[in-house]
Amino acid sequence: YHAATRMAGALGAIGVKKGERVLLVLPTSFELITAFFAIEMLGAVPVPTYPPTGLRVEMAIDRLCHVARHSGSRVRIAATVSDTVSPTNGARAVSI
Repeated sequence: YHAATRMAGALGAIGVKKGERVLLVLPTSFELITAFFAIEMLGAVPVPTYPPTGLRVEMAIDRLCHVARHSGSRVRIAATVSDTVSPTNGARAVSI
């Protein structure tokens, strides 16, 4: 709860508002749950996606780019710098 509250404050400080979509590029983890609830605390909409990994990386990157383009998100939360590579939607990347 406290971690989600701190993250909600940080997201609010960069301008995330109620109803806004936030792309989550995170594996299933504590960080995903924390970010998901932080976004919901603000009244924003979490858009969870898995980071591209494994043998089908190219297909996973295409899927991530598709979701990013069509989600309407302007903020993206990712676990690593490589996950924050812009999928051409102009979203601001936040690494956790």
